[in-house]
Amino acid sequence: MVAMKTLPKKDEKNWSKIGIIVLGIGFALLFIGTYVMSILTGTVFATAIKPGDSVTIDFTVRDKLGRPIITTDQQIYNGTLRSGNPVFFTQKMTFPANQTFNKTIVGVGAYYPALSVGPVTFGMLGPELDLISAELVGMHTGETKSINLTALYSSSSVLSREEYEQLGGDYNLSAVGQMYPWSFADQPTVNLDSSNPPDNYYRIVEILDKTDDNITISYLYSTADIKVVSTNGQ
Repeated sequence: MVAMKTLPKKDEKNWSKIGIIVLGIGFALLFIGTYVMSILTGTVFATAIKPGDSVTIDFTVRDKLGRPIITTDQQIYNGTLRSGNPVFFTQKMTFPANQTFNKTIVGVGAYYPALSVGPVTFGMLGPELDLISAELVGMHTGETKSINLTALYSSSSVLSREEYEQLGGDYNLSAVGQMYPWSFADQPTVNLDSSNPPDNYYRIVEILDKTDDNITISYLYSTADIKVVSTNGQ
């Protein structure tokens, strides 16, 4: 009797496992596609900001060395304090795009831990906010931009020893390179009406030069890094 040979079995594919793998890949691709589209919808495909739109922004204003002066970013604020540099913390700002403020100084509520007076008013210059507002046009929600502020100004301020001390500075203790919060009023002349006191503002100034008779200070900044948080309340 001739023994019959057993033929090798053909590999049977596990179609159920393959189906599960294919289905899993499909869900992953769907998730990635949905995520990418949500980003594109929120930025590229979103309606561009138009003049007059109400825009809420996060922002950080920096000096010529890139040091933060005032920011809405908690991490930037904490990091600047740890580095030993002065910085103000504030909340998000909301204002119309392409707005002209028509003011020399615009008060912004802020916090500075070294001042024992509690919340203070940081003085943003009107031209600074005019430029930021104008640059918002054409941006989208979630978009960021760094705005150059240096074109707004032409020079620093040179004060005599007497002028500097009249404004509250200590001439003997002041040194080149120092940065500190400077308090000033929106009315530079003497106010004779005690019932209508001037508003006080803060800006961080830097001492650029000092001689026996004069001191040069700068209260001007270089850039404003902004991020559009929402437009028209959305």
